[in-house]
Amino acid sequence: MLRLEGKFPGDNIIERADELGIPLMYGWMCCNQWEKWWQWDDEDRRVADESMRSQILSLRGHASAFLWANGSDGKPPAPVLEGYHGILRDLHWPNTVVDTVSSLARDANGEPDWDGIHMAGPYTWRPPSYWFSGQYQATRGSNAEQGDNEHIPPFASLQKFIPPDKLWPINEAWYFHAGANPSNAALESIRTAVVQRYGSSRGAEEFARKAQLAHYE
Repeated sequence: MLRLEGKFPGDNIIERADELGIPLMYGWMCCNQWEKWWQWDDEDRRVADESMRSQILSLRGHASAFLWANGSDGKPPAPVLEGYHGILRDLHWPNTVVDTVSSLARDANGEPDWDGIHMAGPYTWRPPSYWFSGQYQATRGSNAEQGDNEHIPPFASLQKFIPPDKLWPINEAWYFHAGANPSNAALESIRTAVVQRYGSSRGAEEFARKAQLAHYE
């Protein structure tokens, strides 16, 4: 299953998923106003409910829209959930629903209040053996977030947004496109993974090719 967290693309993705038999998890996202429920006023609530109604109307007829998530890192408070659940009932949502996509949510007593899905990362590259070892929380059961935050595009794409004289060695031009998070900005994790697993590279094209193999793994 592929998860789409709050940033929904156009109809092409879901239509292709319908054709190919790929289940999709749609739902609201973390880290912005969608989960700052304590700040909500009547307008926020209206926008949330109307957005919910619009999305469910759009998605409910697609076979690939297998799961809807009312919350991501947290679990919406009861009044918000009541509104969400009412919309799902009114519009006859036919598939699975979860209220949180995280094992971090807690109830008023501090006890785990979750729907059986881990959000344990990891957010850096791991070899296939990690996923099949059974030793890590992220590899057991359902896990909603995992993968390499530092994802290297194919060489043809790199050539489109990095000047020729900045393609190699990896430098500040690469870092500029790597995101604002300091832990990702210098691409240290994926560079280490590629070198240790496939050896050093003599140029951007070779590095990008090896990175694509790492991402595929």
